[in-house]
Amino acid sequence: NPLLQRNSGRILSDGLTGGLEATLDIQLTSHMSAQLRPRAWVARPQGAAELGDATLLDGYLRGVFGGFALEVGRNHLLRGRSRDAGPLLSNNARGLDMVRLSRESPWRLPWLLRFLGPVTGAAWVADLGSDRFIPHSKLIGFELGVRPTRYLEFGLGLLNHQGGEGAPEASWGDRLRDIFLIMPAGAEISDKILSADMVLTFPNSGIELFASALSTDPDYQLSYRLAESWWDEAIWVTGLKWSGLGSDGRVDTWIEGRHAGVRPHTHHQFKDGLTVDGRVFGDPLGPLSNSWQSGIAWTGTEDILQVELFREVYSGDDWENEGTPFQWVRVRDNPDEIRLRIITNWTRNHEMSELQTSVRFGYEHVTRFDFTDVNRSNYMAQVQFTWVPN
Repeated sequence: NPLLQRNSGRILSDGLTGGLEATLDIQLTSHMSAQLRPRAWVARPQGAAELGDATLLDGYLRGVFGGFALEVGRNHLLRGRSRDAGPLLSNNARGLDMVRLSRESPWRLPWLLRFLGPVTGAAWVADLGSDRFIPHSKLIGFELGVRPTRYLEFGLGLLNHQGGEGAPEASWGDRLRDIFLIMPAGAEISDKILSADMVLTFPNSGIELFASALSTDPDYQLSYRLAESWWDEAIWVTGLKWSGLGSDGRVDTWIEGRHAGVRPHTHHQFKDGLTVDGRVFGDPLGPLSNSWQSGIAWTGTEDILQVELFREVYSGDDWENEGTPFQWVRVRDNPDEIRLRIITNWTRNHEMSELQTSVRFGYEHVTRFDFTDVNRSNYMAQVQFTWVPN
């Protein structure tokens, strides 16, 4: 149920859920800080027994030394300009348990590379936890961003998913070569994910165009596999944002399109794919689907009102792979599942108070639910109170 997703891994039941959480920012020294975000919740699902738990949404130490930042612990990584972030790292799952080293201030590269403009980068290693088919598999990530002009930004990301209890065996040397995409052909010890981002900004207009793409195990040796890698096995997110509309500049609007192929988030022996605690930490749409979403938001002196519309089509077709190396072939054209959804969100910042109130409503109509002849409707209502002391 998408109405219960895209919330940084918070568990919401098909019924009633109550939760209490806090965010604690702690400045330890001039170079060291910490953040804790605990959450406790109780739920009464329809037709099931009451349940509840306590968890840590985020909890990490951060140190800044000589222009570099080192983070250790559980933290959210979001990449991309769309509402749900990008296909590589989104707001759908909880934070990752990781060690991350990043450049705090951009580099200026010398000589001919100066045309790249400010350059940022990061490297990290994350443990994906025990609740999966191969427990404690590791995710090694690299990020690179450049801004050659004030109008244009590019980003590259590389993930390598390998290791864990029951994963294919390999030497440390083989694992290291595999991380940098120089593993000998035929040695399948990991899932490799490559992503690319582009953002085009029109100054003084409030308009921003963006595109993000992700491919699983991209193949550059054969031309037909190159196209297949970046469509049938890829995720694309494109969109436009237009901010500061109206005489007072209080209106923002956006439209986004998504495409997910047959194999994103999954790979051979890593059957849980790119997930943590059962949730995809990349684009939450899922494989074999296309969607668009649009929205408008108005920001007043005390109120924010937002409306979003969604149309999602999930393919029920059957696919098989053929040949060596294989290619995907559709063998049966089945009816699709179609979801139409509207979500409204009103936030009130109370005057002369440290209290904020948010009310969220959602409705979704599903045609051919779960690829059957059944149609259904989903509803959601959420009330949130936030206290932010000065």
